[in-house]
Amino acid sequence: MKQQDLKPALIDMGFEIGLIPKELYKYSGCTEEDKEKKLKALREKNIWLCCAKYLNDPFEGLSLYIDQHASHRYGWKQADVTKLYKVLKSLGENMLIGSFADSGLKEDMPLWAHYAQDHRGYCLQYEVIDNHYIYPVIYQSKRHLANETLSCFLKDIQNHDYEKDSVERFLVIWSSFMIKHTVWQYEKEYRVLKYEMQKPPRSESGRYVTEEELGLRLKAVYIGEKCSCRKELMEVGLKRGCEVYQMGFNPFQEEFKLTPQKVAVSP
Repeated sequence: MKQQDLKPALIDMGFEIGLIPKELYKYSGCTEEDKEKKLKALREKNIWLCCAKYLNDPFEGLSLYIDQHASHRYGWKQADVTKLYKVLKSLGENMLIGSFADSGLKEDMPLWAHYAQDHRGYCLQYEVIDNHYIYPVIYQSKRHLANETLSCFLKDIQNHDYEKDSVERFLVIWSSFMIKHTVWQYEKEYRVLKYEMQKPPRSESGRYVTEEELGLRLKAVYIGEKCSCRKELMEVGLKRGCEVYQMGFNPFQEEFKLTPQKVAVSP
C-alpha cells in the first residue's frame, strides 16, 4: 500500500507524512547462527521484513483503543470487544515490517548497542530510490481513542462489508503500525510496511524482499568495531560496488562518538 493511499486517514488522526530522507540506515547483528543467511541476503540484494507480532514492542499495531464506558452507545458486548482486539492482533501476523533509522551513525551508539549486537554487527546505508512504501514512525505518549472507527470496522467484519468506507477505516487501522510510544523516540525510525494477504507459515517470523521491490539501493556498509565478519562484509562491498567503512573510536578526540574510516575493498 502506497503513502498517498494513507494520507487521508492520517490527516483524520491529526498526522501527515513529512519528507522521507534520501538515505536510511539498517542495523544488524552478526551471530554465528545467522551470519551466513544474512550475508547471502546482502549478496542477493534482499532485505528481511519481520512479522509485526515478532517485534520487540508488544504494543505494535495497538495504538487505537476503545472507551469501555462509551462503547455501550454502540451496542457492544464484552464478546464484541474481545473479538475486535483478536482481529487487530491478527493483523500483526500479516503485517511485514522493515525497520530503518534516520541515522547520523556517529551519534547513534545506542542503536549500535541494541540492534547491532553490542557493536559486533554492522550497519547498512541505503539510498531511497522510491519512497512510496516508506513511512515515518510517529511517537506519541498516549493511544488514540477510536470508538466510532473501530465499532464500524467490527460491523464491517461481521457483515462482510468491504465497500469504500470500510477500506478507509482499514487504512486508519493500518496506520496504527506507524505509531509507537515516545520511549522509542531515540530510534528515529522509518518503516517499510507490507501487508500480506496470506499469513506466513507459523514456523516463519517474516521473509526476505528484494531491494528493488522496496525502492532501496545499498550505498555503503559500516562495520561494527567488534564485528567478526569484517572480511565477508568487505567482499560484499566489492561485489556490490559500494563503499565500506570501519567504525572505531578515536582516543584523542573530545567527543563521545564513533568515527567511520573508509577501508579498501580490493582483493
